[in-house]
Amino acid sequence: MRQWKRYIGLCLVTLLALSWSAHGEIPWQEGKWRLELSGFSGVHSGSTDRSGDLLITTSVDYELPVATHATLSLRLMPLWVYEQHVDDEKQWRFARRGSWSHETVIGMGFGLAARWYSVAEEYRGWFGEIQANALGHDAKIDGNSANLNFLTGIGAGYKFKNNWHAMVKYEHISNAGLGAHNRGANGIGIGVGYTF
Repeated sequence: MRQWKRYIGLCLVTLLALSWSAHGEIPWQEGKWRLELSGFSGVHSGSTDRSGDLLITTSVDYELPVATHATLSLRLMPLWVYEQHVDDEKQWRFARRGSWSHETVIGMGFGLAARWYSVAEEYRGWFGEIQANALGHDAKIDGNSANLNFLTGIGAGYKFKNNWHAMVKYEHISNAGLGAHNRGANGIGIGVGYTF
């Protein structure tokens, strides 16, 4: 999993470098604002069962063109909510640890997202996305002892001529070894948004 995160980070840095080399500077005036509401449902992966967990995120991106088909977004996540499904085993762990874990985790984040669009220079049609975000939050995700985590993901979607878009995503949350415990959370979800 760590290699996958490095690959996403390398892709995002490469796109940023391409933008600087192609334009001589970052084309701030050509950017557009992009709002999105997305959510995922947790899945069972490896030894961790996140079935029943839900993640809802809001994001505000400033999307900059970096090539004829590609954009790079600076992202702010003003609110994200991770609702943990609490079965009898988790309830016992929560009670035993006291405030170490909590059913609902609320926080904020920021990061980058890169997209490749099928329609050149209009940045619409079918698109693929990779993202990497840092998340700060109050309570802790079960099995994860950090209040700072990272949300990485890949997705595919369609952006319509009227600037609305819809997409499907696979996302992963973990603390990258910053905490003593780092059981990740994986999920599959959807996102809907608008660019202006």
